[in-house]
Amino acid sequence: MIPAPPGQPGGGTRPPVAEPPRGWVVAQRVMVAAALLGVLFAAWRAWTKAPVDLQRLQRITRLLAMDPDLMWRQRPDLDTTFEGTQVWTDGERMRLATPPGDPARDRPRGRPEIVVFGASPTFGYGVEGRDAWPSVLEDRLREPLPGVRVRNAGQIGFSSWQGRRLVDQVIDDWAPDLVVIDYVVNDVERIRFFFPDGQEDGVSGPPSALLARVANAVRFFPPTGLLLEAVARLAVYLAPPMDPRRVVELGHVR
Repeated sequence: MIPAPPGQPGGGTRPPVAEPPRGWVVAQRVMVAAALLGVLFAAWRAWTKAPVDLQRLQRITRLLAMDPDLMWRQRPDLDTTFEGTQVWTDGERMRLATPPGDPARDRPRGRPEIVVFGASPTFGYGVEGRDAWPSVLEDRLREPLPGVRVRNAGQIGFSSWQGRRLVDQVIDDWAPDLVVIDYVVNDVERIRFFFPDGQEDGVSGPPSALLARVANAVRFFPPTGLLLEAVARLAVYLAPPMDPRRVVELGHVR
């Protein structure tokens, strides 16, 4: 018998506590291990079997930062691959045809200076920067106008609502000689990257500056960014089939 601690009622001894059978302890550990393996398997299936449109959407949003004025914009100073192409952006978040610091483009302004505003077709979705049409236009104009520069201000997924606000932000500082505007393709979309609420751009309003700052910090910190993508894929994997119209709109934002 085990002596009772001093001051406890019930005499000077108490019966020993019975230990659970060893087989039960082993069974508990096996069940916990099986549950963990099941979770890991579900996560692996969700990651590898995610719908093609969701995978594409996540690849796109890795290039984008939430913005309190424009809803989102491309991230500055990018040097990455996207859809099999090399993508560089400058400090103002505009796509470059050649790497930053290229002497051929390192000049204060063109003579003349042309700026092209637009969405993904202008940005050059799925093609190298030198093959985006603003760069091709610059090459065509260089023979008659050796000092010309055509600046690619295309932003992935932009509507004319976003484009007008972007023009208002930069036009005075850039003071181009000619502006080309190429929007409309996204104006009919209602499932919009970070805003899949079915509303027109601007109706629900861009995110607050604080929300944009916090969301970008979480998304661009690699561990939490990867976790968010994994949670999204797991949610889609476990959820009922998505409305076909929503799938189409998610997969065809330009």
